[in-house]
Amino acid sequence: MDIENLELLDIFIQNLDVVEHRYNEEIKGTVILEPDIINIINTIYNENFFLISYQGINIDENNLEHYKGCTIDASVFINNLNHVYSNKGAFYKYNKFGLKGSHAYIIEESILLKDDSEIKSKLPEFSNSLELLNLIEELADEKNDPIDKYHLYFSIKANNFLRIEIEYNEKDFIEFNDTNSILNLKKELLEGFSKDDKIKVFVNELNSLVDGQNNLDFSIILKEWKNLLKNYSMSYQLYLEGFNVEKLKVATNEYFIKITEKIYDSISKVSAYLFGIPIGYLVLISNYDLESQNFIKNILVLIISSIFFVFIFFVFCANLKENLEAIEEELDDFEIRLGKISQIDILSSKIERLKADAIKKQYNKLSIIKTLSIIIFGLSIIVFIAIYLNTLIKFSFFFLYLKILFFR
Repeated sequence: MDIENLELLDIFIQNLDVVEHRYNEEIKGTVILEPDIINIINTIYNENFFLISYQGINIDENNLEHYKGCTIDASVFINNLNHVYSNKGAFYKYNKFGLKGSHAYIIEESILLKDDSEIKSKLPEFSNSLELLNLIEELADEKNDPIDKYHLYFSIKANNFLRIEIEYNEKDFIEFNDTNSILNLKKELLEGFSKDDKIKVFVNELNSLVDGQNNLDFSIILKEWKNLLKNYSMSYQLYLEGFNVEKLKVATNEYFIKITEKIYDSISKVSAYLFGIPIGYLVLISNYDLESQNFIKNILVLIISSIFFVFIFFVFCANLKENLEAIEEELDDFEIRLGKISQIDILSSKIERLKADAIKKQYNKLSIIKTLSIIIFGLSIIVFIAIYLNTLIKFSFFFLYLKILFFR
């Protein structure tokens, strides 16, 4: 039925007092045969989809004038009419990929679509879903002919693909009203710079919605559209900053290796000091003239021991402590930068182990070095005192004698 006859059919059905409506099959009712109704019936009448009767007797279209002013029974066989649907639901079911014919008529809502351009104004929610479908189609790598089930295919990586099944109903898009975001995204993905990168990021976000079998229903995209847009925006921003997931993994691993190298460099230094400092002190102590015959030598050994202690305690140990604190601060900062990125949680665990194990052990070793330095320096002083103990005692008695002598 052409568009002019559909317009007349709409007027006829609007005047029909409907008594029964079998969806997508037949609509029955009564109508008063007024001149304009008679003209409509004469124009569009076809026994394949039209049946009129009066008091149970079928009326021939040529005898309509005899029943003028009478209330007649009329039946319209919807299933025999092309492009005619009982309601929106029936229309959506058969036109989910777009308007099949050049026009359509929806009886229940009295919507006449003269062409697909009228979908936007008369069925805005459906128009939005078609806009989104059109965008997804343009991004797809492959698609099959939409005879029964319509599938779109996207290549994700080697031997891995995403399949989107175009399956949805009125409930899925009835609240979907986001035309501007679709048009803006379409412009962003298909025009301007870095189109391939943007499409790759968006397809990856689509892939994040799959059910585990690399399958995704179009209805899910409609429901999750706002979240999908938000996640795409965030992912692309990270991509622009050079921190997409793969790059982030590489960068964090390299950075973690550098920090680990710093820690083990500190471990080597601490271990060297731990062994070298006691030996150095012992070498100095062994240079004491235990016979107390060379006072100058012994006093020089004591002075060198004091200088050695000052350098070890206030320079080397202080530097090591600052180095460990800097590494610890760097680990904390690195951990904050990692945040809660699930793909690199293992690095966060390694950092915690380093702080709890390796760093803590180095602090313990540093404490041992300080303690040993104090003990051995103390021994150095004790040895010096022991060497000259008799002399010191004699001097003490001598000074005591002088004190008694002069202050008696």
